[in-house]
Amino acid sequence: MKNLVAYITTGFPSLEFTVDAALALGEAGVDTLELGMPFSDPVADGPVIEAANLKALQNGFKLQHLFDASAKITPHIDTLWMGYFNPFYHRGMDNFIAEAKKAGVNGFIIPDLPLEEARPYKPAVEAAGLSLIDFIAPTDTKERIEPIVTDAKKFIYLVAYAGITGAGKS
Repeated sequence: MKNLVAYITTGFPSLEFTVDAALALGEAGVDTLELGMPFSDPVADGPVIEAANLKALQNGFKLQHLFDASAKITPHIDTLWMGYFNPFYHRGMDNFIAEAKKAGVNGFIIPDLPLEEARPYKPAVEAAGLSLIDFIAPTDTKERIEPIVTDAKKFIYLVAYAGITGAGKS
Protein backbone atom coordinates (compact mmCIF):
# COMPACT_ATOMS: atom_id res chain seq x y z
CA MET A 1 0.00 0.00 0.00
CA LYS A 2 1.34 3.42 -0.94
CA ASN A 3 0.41 6.61 0.83
CA LEU A 4 0.87 10.21 -0.18
CA VAL A 5 2.57 12.22 2.58
CA ALA A 6 2.77 16.03 2.49
CA TYR A 7 4.69 18.54 4.61
CA ILE A 8 3.79 22.08 5.67
CA THR A 9 5.40 24.40 8.20
CA THR A 10 3.05 25.40 11.01
CA GLY A 11 2.47 29.14 11.10
CA PHE A 12 3.74 29.90 7.61
CA PRO A 13 2.58 32.26 6.37
CA SER A 14 -0.03 32.24 9.17
CA LEU A 15 -1.78 29.80 11.49
CA GLU A 16 -5.04 30.24 9.60
CA PHE A 17 -3.28 29.36 6.34
CA THR A 18 -1.73 26.29 7.99
CA VAL A 19 -5.14 24.93 8.95
CA ASP A 20 -6.70 25.81 5.58
CA ALA A 21 -3.79 24.26 3.64
CA ALA A 22 -3.85 21.10 5.76
CA LEU A 23 -7.56 20.63 5.23
CA ALA A 24 -7.20 21.27 1.49
CA LEU A 25 -4.39 18.70 1.31
CA GLY A 26 -6.64 16.15 3.01
CA GLU A 27 -9.48 16.91 0.61
CA ALA A 28 -7.07 16.57 -2.33
CA GLY A 29 -6.12 13.03 -1.31
CA VAL A 30 -3.08 13.39 0.93
CA ASP A 31 -3.06 10.45 3.35
CA THR A 32 -0.67 11.78 6.01
CA LEU A 33 0.44 15.29 6.91
CA GLU A 34 3.84 16.14 8.35
CA LEU A 35 3.12 19.27 10.34
CA GLY A 36 6.46 21.01 10.73
CA MET A 37 7.47 22.61 14.01
CA PRO A 38 9.31 25.86 13.25
CA PHE A 39 12.81 25.88 14.69
CA SER A 40 15.45 28.61 14.77
CA ASP A 41 18.31 26.44 13.49
CA PRO A 42 16.95 23.88 10.99
CA VAL A 43 20.37 22.46 10.09
CA ALA A 44 19.09 19.59 7.91
CA ASP A 45 16.63 21.70 5.93
CA GLY A 46 17.22 23.59 2.73
CA PRO A 47 16.54 27.26 2.04
CA VAL A 48 12.78 26.94 1.41
CA ILE A 49 11.94 25.22 4.70
CA GLU A 50 14.52 27.34 6.52
CA ALA A 51 12.83 30.52 5.25
CA ALA A 52 9.37 29.18 6.21
CA ASN A 53 10.66 28.39 9.73
CA LEU A 54 12.16 31.86 10.09
CA LYS A 55 8.99 33.62 8.88
CA ALA A 56 6.77 31.55 11.20
CA LEU A 57 9.01 32.41 14.15
CA GLN A 58 9.08 36.09 13.17
CA ASN A 59 5.27 35.97 13.09
CA GLY A 60 5.31 34.84 16.74
CA PHE A 61 4.98 31.06 16.42
CA LYS A 62 4.83 29.26 19.79
CA LEU A 63 4.42 25.54 20.46
CA GLN A 64 0.89 26.17 21.70
CA HIS A 65 0.06 27.25 18.13
CA LEU A 66 1.14 23.80 16.90
CA PHE A 67 -1.11 22.14 19.47
CA ASP A 68 -4.10 24.39 18.65
CA ALA A 69 -3.75 24.04 14.87
CA SER A 70 -3.34 20.27 15.18
CA ALA A 71 -6.63 19.92 17.05
CA LYS A 72 -8.40 21.51 14.05
CA ILE A 73 -6.54 19.39 11.49
CA THR A 74 -6.38 15.87 12.95
CA PRO A 75 -10.08 15.02 12.67
CA HIS A 76 -9.63 15.33 8.89
CA ILE A 77 -6.17 13.97 8.10
CA ASP A 78 -3.63 11.65 9.71
CA THR A 79 -1.08 14.03 11.25
CA LEU A 80 2.48 13.68 12.52
CA TRP A 81 4.57 16.40 14.12
CA MET A 82 7.92 16.84 12.41
CA GLY A 83 10.62 18.76 14.19
CA TYR A 84 14.05 18.81 15.71
CA PHE A 85 14.60 17.14 19.07
CA ASN A 86 15.46 20.31 21.00
CA PRO A 87 11.82 21.33 21.71
CA PHE A 88 10.88 17.74 22.60
CA TYR A 89 13.80 17.58 25.02
CA HIS A 90 13.23 20.97 26.65
CA ARG A 91 9.47 20.64 27.03
CA GLY A 92 9.71 16.93 27.84
CA MET A 93 8.72 13.95 25.73
CA ASP A 94 5.94 13.10 28.19
CA ASN A 95 4.44 16.57 27.65
CA PHE A 96 4.65 16.18 23.87
CA ILE A 97 3.02 12.75 24.08
CA ALA A 98 0.17 14.18 26.18
CA GLU A 99 -0.32 17.15 23.83
CA ALA A 100 -0.24 14.85 20.78
CA LYS A 101 -2.89 12.59 22.28
CA LYS A 102 -5.04 15.57 23.24
CA ALA A 103 -4.79 17.04 19.72
CA GLY A 104 -5.27 13.72 17.91
CA VAL A 105 -1.76 13.60 16.44
CA ASN A 106 -0.51 10.11 15.60
CA GLY A 107 3.23 10.43 16.11
CA PHE A 108 6.51 12.22 15.65
CA ILE A 109 9.18 12.57 12.99
CA ILE A 110 12.39 13.79 14.62
CA PRO A 111 15.20 13.90 12.04
CA ASP A 112 18.02 14.52 14.51
CA LEU A 113 17.01 11.67 16.85
CA PRO A 114 18.71 8.56 15.47
CA LEU A 115 17.52 5.05 16.29
CA GLU A 116 20.08 4.56 19.05
CA GLU A 117 19.13 7.79 20.82
CA ALA A 118 15.40 7.24 20.29
CA ARG A 119 15.34 3.92 22.16
CA PRO A 120 14.69 5.44 25.62
CA TYR A 121 11.65 7.34 24.29
CA LYS A 122 10.05 4.71 22.05
CA PRO A 123 8.31 2.69 24.80
CA ALA A 124 6.41 5.73 26.13
CA VAL A 125 5.54 6.92 22.61
CA GLU A 126 4.26 3.50 21.58
CA ALA A 127 2.45 2.90 24.89
CA ALA A 128 0.44 6.02 24.08
CA GLY A 129 -0.51 4.53 20.70
CA LEU A 130 1.75 6.92 18.79
CA SER A 131 4.52 6.27 16.28
CA LEU A 132 8.10 7.50 16.36
CA ILE A 133 9.13 7.36 12.72
CA ASP A 134 12.54 5.86 11.98
CA PHE A 135 14.90 6.97 9.23
CA ILE A 136 17.04 5.00 6.82
CA ALA A 137 19.86 6.88 5.12
CA PRO A 138 21.92 5.97 2.07
CA THR A 139 24.92 5.69 4.38
CA ASP A 140 23.31 3.06 6.63
CA THR A 141 24.74 -0.45 6.67
CA LYS A 142 22.59 -3.57 6.32
CA GLU A 143 23.30 -4.27 10.00
CA ARG A 144 21.86 -0.90 11.00
CA ILE A 145 18.89 -1.13 8.63
CA GLU A 146 17.74 -4.49 9.99
CA PRO A 147 16.59 -3.26 13.45
CA ILE A 148 15.01 -0.17 11.88
CA VAL A 149 12.92 -2.28 9.53
CA THR A 150 12.08 -4.80 12.24
CA ASP A 151 10.90 -2.19 14.77
CA ALA A 152 9.28 0.34 12.40
CA LYS A 153 5.76 1.57 13.04
CA LYS A 154 3.53 3.30 10.46
CA PHE A 155 6.29 3.83 7.86
CA ILE A 156 10.03 4.35 7.45
CA TYR A 157 11.38 7.70 6.36
CA LEU A 158 13.82 7.09 3.53
CA VAL A 159 16.47 9.76 3.24
CA ALA A 160 17.08 10.08 -0.50
CA TYR A 161 20.67 11.33 -0.32
CA ALA A 162 23.28 12.53 2.16
CA GLY A 163 22.99 16.28 2.59
CA ILE A 164 20.53 19.10 3.15
CA THR A 165 16.83 18.64 2.27
CA GLY A 166 16.00 20.55 -0.89
CA ALA A 167 19.64 20.98 -1.90
CA GLY A 168 18.76 20.26 -5.52
CA LYS A 169 20.38 16.84 -5.83
CA SER A 170 18.93 14.54 -8.45
